[in-house]
Amino acid sequence: MKYSFLFVCIMCGLLNKATAQLCSGNLGDPILNQTFGAKGFVMPRNMTTFDAVGGCPNKGQYVISSFLFGCGSNNDHSWIKMIGDHTRDLDGNYMLVNAESTPGTVYTDTARNFCDFTNYVFSAWISNAMQNFTCGGNPVLANITFTVKKLDGTVLVTSGTGDIPVADDKVWTQYGLAFTTPANTPEVIVSVTTNPTFGCGSGFVIDDITLRSCGPLVTVTLDGSTEPGNVCADYTNPFILQGTYSTYYNDPAVQWQSSMDTGKTWQDIPGETTTTYAITRRMTGVIDYRVIGS
Repeated sequence: MKYSFLFVCIMCGLLNKATAQLCSGNLGDPILNQTFGAKGFVMPRNMTTFDAVGGCPNKGQYVISSFLFGCGSNNDHSWIKMIGDHTRDLDGNYMLVNAESTPGTVYTDTARNFCDFTNYVFSAWISNAMQNFTCGGNPVLANITFTVKKLDGTVLVTSGTGDIPVADDKVWTQYGLAFTTPANTPEVIVSVTTNPTFGCGSGFVIDDITLRSCGPLVTVTLDGSTEPGNVCADYTNPFILQGTYSTYYNDPAVQWQSSMDTGKTWQDIPGETTTTYAITRRMTGVIDYRVIGS
């Protein structure tokens, strides 16, 4: 007898969880999402004060790439081999910056349509690009600052990474800050800057810069379990998804969504606006489900 199988994957609402120091609940879909794309990506010139190049960057320069080696401060070829981006996407790019003795803006953008008194997280994944013997064994370590401002320049919040240590390979670490929008602030300017001390070094790589809302902790179970489930095709048992969320909204609106492309895109399930959803019968497929709240 032949069987087809349906794989049901359940995901917590608001997509996923942030690191504990940034968000104690769940993160929403990105408002800003700078991944640096793949082959052929060109970064808009107004997003950075550093100069773009096509190969290893000299001081004051950056490169968007997915595969580089032999780079280094003062052309000493001592930097880490930069193979692959943070998420290991096919041909996925990162931004490699040589900030030696060069203060400047690594990335900046304007985010719009903010809600008042709402929690947000602005973050990026960063790795040092240098090794212990870079700059004769005494490199100036990369040090990055995250800032969120109003359009009039008023700083809402700022936070620094501190010195990012050298290593023998890329060590992707998420840095960033959390903030709550004040009243009448529908737009903000976010920026990633660096102000290194003078001297050899200050090389780093950055990827997946995001700005996302931080909502309540949401948990979803499939027949009481938080684990994904495999079921036989043309099943008849009613598989039940149940969502729960921590106190946050006074009168929350709930919507179940499904994805047929491993979470790249999501579609609302018509009429499913309560915390319980009974999965409809299907013959085969890989389906992700999530519940979002607002």
